[in-house]
Amino acid sequence: MLKIETAQEPLSRQELNIRLLTQSLVQEATNRVEFAADSIILTTTSTDLQKHAFRWKIETLNTIKTKSNFLKYDT
Repeated sequence: MLKIETAQEPLSRQELNIRLLTQSLVQEATNRVEFAADSIILTTTSTDLQKHAFRWKIETLNTIKTKSNFLKYDT
């Protein structure tokens, strides 16, 4: 497939601030989900609950990654 190079305009200060705040929010949410799921997994003896915590962690982190893909840009 042919890729057409286009000139990108620099982000405005407001757009850059929004991008940085959004990236920060995504990182914080990711950290909290990982910590919570790992805590549940390590502190329970219920394999059923551990499985649900693993599934919750994987699905949530995949969703966050998918939904935040618009933040990715070429460097």
